Amino acid sequence: MPKYNDSFTLDMHDVELIEQALRVMWSEDEKKIPTGQSFPEKTPERIRNIYNLLGKISSQKIYYSEVNETSCPIG
Repeated sequence: MPKYNDSFTLDMHDVELIEQALRVMWSEDEKKIPTGQSFPEKTPERIRNIYNLLGKISSQKIYYSEVNETSCPIG
């Protein structure tokens, strides 16, 4: 059985491109849901997976304040 590579060399531009592609996929999938369906109970599995993956990407980002002179993370 093949093993997964656990060492990645993605830079911030690669991650941004992945995030944009996921948002396009999410948008296209949402258009297929009939109006009036609620989130998350009746949402298709793929949209929930994309939503969760975007959350993981967002939680790994470090946000800096351009106003703060010390450039320390905001949060």
